[in-house]
Amino acid sequence: QPGISVHYPRVKRVNFLVLKNPGIPSSLVEMAFLSNIHDERRMLNADYQEMMAQGLATGICKFFRLSAINRA
Repeated sequence: QPGISVHYPRVKRVNFLVLKNPGIPSSLVEMAFLSNIHDERRMLNADYQEMMAQGLATGICKFFRLSAINRA
């Protein structure tokens, strides 16, 4: 996506409790840093939020080899 950069080219492993429950598949995604004024402004924009949500949903579908998600 234009305007979106990835800070780490590979998966980082962390020891967060929310990710350790074996009964619940989970992933932690950092989409912005609210301590960064530019990120904060972008995250307050509804169009940017939609773009981020669509990108995340598309990535999940590709990972699980699912068909595209239909928007409501």
